[in-house]
Amino acid sequence: MLVARRIAAVLAAAAVLAAMGGCFPGAGGGNKDGTVTIWTVLVLPNEVERMESVLSSYTDRTGVETELVAIDPADMPTAVTNAAAAGELPDVLLHTVDLTQAWASNGILDADAAASVVASLDPATFNPTSLDLVSSGGQPVAVPSDGWGQVIFYRTDLFERAGLRPPTTYSAITEAARVLDSGDTAGILAGTSTSTPYTQQTFEHLALANGCELLDSDGEVAFDTPECVHAVERYTTWMTEYSAGGQQDELSTRATYLSGRAAMMVWSPHLLDEMNNLSTEISPSCDPCEDDPGWLAENTGFVQRVSGPDGSPVQFGQTLNFGITPHGDVAEAKQLVRSMLSDSYGDLLSVAPEGQFPMRPDSRGSAGRYVEEWTRAEVGDVDRSRTVGELLSDGEVTAVREGATSFRRWGITGGQGELVRALYGEFVVPRALQQVREGTLTPEEATRQVQQRAEQLNVD
Repeated sequence: MLVARRIAAVLAAAAVLAAMGGCFPGAGGGNKDGTVTIWTVLVLPNEVERMESVLSSYTDRTGVETELVAIDPADMPTAVTNAAAAGELPDVLLHTVDLTQAWASNGILDADAAASVVASLDPATFNPTSLDLVSSGGQPVAVPSDGWGQVIFYRTDLFERAGLRPPTTYSAITEAARVLDSGDTAGILAGTSTSTPYTQQTFEHLALANGCELLDSDGEVAFDTPECVHAVERYTTWMTEYSAGGQQDELSTRATYLSGRAAMMVWSPHLLDEMNNLSTEISPSCDPCEDDPGWLAENTGFVQRVSGPDGSPVQFGQTLNFGITPHGDVAEAKQLVRSMLSDSYGDLLSVAPEGQFPMRPDSRGSAGRYVEEWTRAEVGDVDRSRTVGELLSDGEVTAVREGATSFRRWGITGGQGELVRALYGEFVVPRALQQVREGTLTPEEATRQVQQRAEQLNVD
C-alpha cells in the first residue's frame, strides 16, 4: 500500500522542506536547459536508488540528462500547485491516479502529449481499465505505468480447518470473521482510523464490491443509496464485532497480521516482501515464524475481487501514471516516457515490483511480454530477495492480471477527480464510519451525511 510505506519518507521530506524554506528541489523543468526533470511519488531510499539507476541507463543510451525528485504523495498536490503558480513545473510527474483528472482540468498536464505517447506505443497494448482511469474527453491525459489492486489476505490454514469458503463475497467474509474471531485472533482487519487514507481505501474496495458508487451515471453525487447503506452497515459491523479495537491504520493492521493474530486483512500487495521475510523494515513475528520465517506466507492466500449481494466482483486499484507538463521540454519528456514504457520498462517495474503490476502488459507483437518481465523482478532487500515469479504461482499471476482489468475508483472515470481529492482530504467517509461504530449515526444517516458534504464540495 502506497501510503503504508512512506512514514520515513515523510520525515525526510519535511526535513528537506524546512532546510529549503518550503521550496521543493528540482523545479524549473520549464527552463528547457536540456535536463528532463521528473517528480515521483516513489520515495523510499531503495526505490529512489533503483529509479535513478533506470534514468542513468536512459542517459547512457540517449545522452539526455535527467533529474529525479522524490516527493511524498501527501505533499505532491501542494508542491505541484505551488510550482504551477510559479511557472516552475517539472517536465514529468509520476503520480497516483486520483490526481490525474484534476491536474488535466487545471492545465497542469499536456493531454495531447500523453495521447501522442499512448498512440505511439499502441493503445491496444495497455490495460484498457488503466486508460479509462486517465482519460477525459475520449483521450488519455496521462500515460499509465503500473499499479496495484487492494486484496484480502487470509489464513488458509484457519479457513481449511474450519471448512470455510475463501472470502470472495460479503457472506463469506461475514461467516469467516464470525467463526475465526477469538480472544487472540481478529476475524478481519481493515481501516478504522479517521486520519489516514487507509480507511478510505479499504472501505472503498469493499463498497465498490456492493455496487456503492460516489457518482451516478450522470456524474451526480449519489452516495445515499441502498447499496451504500448496506456497505456501511456491513463494514462497520465487521470492524466493531470482529476486528481489533482502537483506531486501526495500515501500520497497526500489518503488525497484527504479521504476528499471526488475524484471520483476514484488507491490504495491498506491498505486503508480499514483508510477509515473505524479505524486508529489513518488518518481518513475520508469529510463533511458528521463529523457526520457519516462511510459515505465514505458506499459510496465506489472497482474494482480489470481492462482490456483495448488490454488486459484482471488482477491485479497488491504485495506478501510477506519467504526466507530461506543457511548459517544459515536451519533446524530450515524451521521448523519456516512451522509453520508460518500452526499452526501460522491465527495469522500471523492478523499482517496487510487489506493487507495480504493468498497466502496459503487452508490446507490439508480444502478448504478455511485460508481465513476464515483471515476474522476473527481484522483490525484497538486496541481501535477501526473490523474484515475483517465485512468490506467486502462475495461477496467482493470472489472477493479478485479471484483477487489474476490473480496477475501479470512485468518481475518477466520471470526471470528478477534484471532488474525490477533496473528499479524501477531509476524511469525510472515515469519520462517518467512525460515528456509526460509536452509535451516534445509523448507516442511513451516515450515507446522507457523506452525500450532503460531497454535494457541498462539488458546488465549491
